[in-house]
Amino acid sequence: MKKNNWPIVFGPVPSRRLGRSLGIDLTPPKTCSFDCIYCECGKTTRLSIKRELFLDPDKVIWEVDGFFNHYDPSLVDAITFSGAGEPTLYSELGSIIAALKARHPEIPVGVLTNGSLLWDSTVRADLGLADFVIPSLDAPNEELFRTINRPHKELKWDQYLDGLRRFIEEYRGDFRLEILFVKGVNDSDKVISEFRNLLQWLNPKIVEINTISRPGTKPHLQGLPQEQLLKIARTLAPVRCRVVSGYKSKNKYISYSESRIDERIIALLIRRPCVIEEMADSLAIPSDVLKVHLNKLVKDGKICFQHGFYRAVSPLPTS
Repeated sequence: MKKNNWPIVFGPVPSRRLGRSLGIDLTPPKTCSFDCIYCECGKTTRLSIKRELFLDPDKVIWEVDGFFNHYDPSLVDAITFSGAGEPTLYSELGSIIAALKARHPEIPVGVLTNGSLLWDSTVRADLGLADFVIPSLDAPNEELFRTINRPHKELKWDQYLDGLRRFIEEYRGDFRLEILFVKGVNDSDKVISEFRNLLQWLNPKIVEINTISRPGTKPHLQGLPQEQLLKIARTLAPVRCRVVSGYKSKNKYISYSESRIDERIIALLIRRPCVIEEMADSLAIPSDVLKVHLNKLVKDGKICFQHGFYRAVSPLPTS
């Protein structure tokens, strides 16, 4: 087990689905089983499907405890395993989920996953402990799967689908299957029809219809307008669908902390480009205070402002 050199806890992240989501990143940057063309964390530098103990579980718990020692738990709507890579690659995911649920029973603990390892029964068992799990499915056929997700060469399409279906049948928590649509890539009538057939076979409880809203690995890619997402949701019937709406601010800045503001901003922007309104709300920092810190970080060359988004200049440090 190597010593980790990346921020484990980040945010809270402004999430359109989860509200203020405190992120936990368990994998070295950028370790993932996919290299998705739309990923807002950038290109995958270590493509892997091997589960490993990337860091000490006690350190993860210690960092989460440290956050809640400084900040009011009411500022967090969910604790979410996500980040720059695929969280199910971390071999002790289940034990950390269990520990956090015991420590913070009032906060839902969940996992955002690409679903690539659900064929592994140990992964399904770990995720079974979570309050919510949101796997992704961006393609209804193998050709698009390899075009959009660019998976590890040993990942098979049938294996991926079989694992997803098994988990849908077994999981008893809050399950949501996300489909992320990219303009001109997976939004044709033919592809939507294929999605409909595949979803009826998978039989998920709910499908969340989403689209890209931030710069990704290929910055020229575009999302779909809300009207088109709603049309897709209607076309997929009788599959139950929900279109992901915009992030809703909670405007809660009561007793915000000046502690480690620059560090928290960079840890967030490394993983997700943001607009100032999102950051102010999710980090619980007044906009005027945040603006001062953002201006300084831009001047120091640590972050930049491009196309309406603040983003980190340097990638995550490697382990």
